[in-house]
Amino acid sequence: MTATLVSTVAGRPGHARARGRVLSPWRILAVATAVVLALRSVHPIFDIDLYWHIPLGNQIIATHSVSHAGASFAYTFPHSHWVTTQWLSEVILATLYNLGGFGAISLMRVVLSVALMAFIGWQLLRGTRTIWSPIVFAITCYISSSYFQERPQLFSLFFVVWLAGIMRDELAGHRTKHWWWVLAITWLWANVHGLWVMVPSCYLVLAVGRLADRRSWRALARPVGIALASLVAASLTPVGPKLLLSPIGFAEATKQIQEWQPTNFHNGVSIALGVLVAAAVLAWVRGSRAVSHSEIIYVGAITAFALFSMRDVPPAGILLAPVVLRRLETTIPRPDRSGSRREHRLVTAATGLLLSFGFVATVAQVVRTPTLPASVPVNLAAQIAHSPGPHRVLDDYNASGAVIFWGGPHTQVAIDGRADRYGARYIADYSKLMLTTGDWEEQLANLNPNYALLDAQVPLVRELTQRGWMILGFEGKWVLLRAGSGT
Repeated sequence: MTATLVSTVAGRPGHARARGRVLSPWRILAVATAVVLALRSVHPIFDIDLYWHIPLGNQIIATHSVSHAGASFAYTFPHSHWVTTQWLSEVILATLYNLGGFGAISLMRVVLSVALMAFIGWQLLRGTRTIWSPIVFAITCYISSSYFQERPQLFSLFFVVWLAGIMRDELAGHRTKHWWWVLAITWLWANVHGLWVMVPSCYLVLAVGRLADRRSWRALARPVGIALASLVAASLTPVGPKLLLSPIGFAEATKQIQEWQPTNFHNGVSIALGVLVAAAVLAWVRGSRAVSHSEIIYVGAITAFALFSMRDVPPAGILLAPVVLRRLETTIPRPDRSGSRREHRLVTAATGLLLSFGFVATVAQVVRTPTLPASVPVNLAAQIAHSPGPHRVLDDYNASGAVIFWGGPHTQVAIDGRADRYGARYIADYSKLMLTTGDWEEQLANLNPNYALLDAQVPLVRELTQRGWMILGFEGKWVLLRAGSGT
């Protein structure tokens, strides 16, 4: 299996074998980046969906089934056949919460973030002695850091790192010896998160590249076969064959969600990705040997994937990094010289001090950082739970998880973070309801809520109060209302 995860040093053309000292000032850049990003991974819980992931995971644990998990969360679309596509991640999150509360989940985020950077380092720094490896490592970790949240996507990035190594080796002409491990890992990945589709997608892109390279039909058939077999493997999860269609439905349903908007270059993460792509193009231009069509098509396809949405930038950066690094080391070699023995000792001491500082500072940050942010309307949601039920809550999309988690067993929401359950049209109409535009009055009548937990600034709050709804309380930017007796 180790041979499957990444190639050996000898099997990586263009990489200088590591000799002698392995530390250098450039390697300190890699360590410093990891320390800074480890500290950045310590923060209150960001993910608003965590609060429904946990009860969903607990339902799966209690029933040993994914079929009806989450069906009781919402009173809209009562006959929906929605099934979670990341059940294993939700079971893990629920188990951690049951063992140690939100503190355990926050600690998990930090530990996994550090472990992910270590895995990326093993992929990019091992067996190389050029200045490019620590630079590409630092850029890749920075791009990945936007996923340092308590979300299933964080679990998924470990699989993306594995796949990046596989693709680098395939593009270099080194086949994956134990291809059945690809299918086994794809099956596991498909239980964790929807990014598993990158396996068949990357292999199909590889097949297109080999066709452009005019390779033999046998060389073309292998990646196509692995791509098709990985689809079969994914269909053998508890979700079944419908998992294969879930990416289509999810992409359609998320058009209204900010993180799924097309990527722009107004932030550091997307700019860093652009640097990786530019480095690949520069290496192609500077190189004396012709670049294979497979590599150009692969880099182009992953870049196009990254441009689809900001959410796709971190996995795209990881998938590009090993290929870009190999090309840089092959065409623009810049040896990483460690200097004299005295310099090496100073660098080693500085690295040790930096790691020690990073460990102590991270632990101290974990101890003093609150797990729940003040922006979560915990008290208002609990106030609903203590009121006579049932409760049909007209909720803000970003407050839905809190209502599900703290609202009690007799509370149901009108919408929550499961965008693929509701669809793009319903989400768009719901947004119009909040803004009191379009046919909002008809939609309000159809929903017939008796409670509302909303952002106090949305126009709908004023309309509800004018219709006799009673304000029960405020918490931060949120307001809780109850329908009047004549409503």
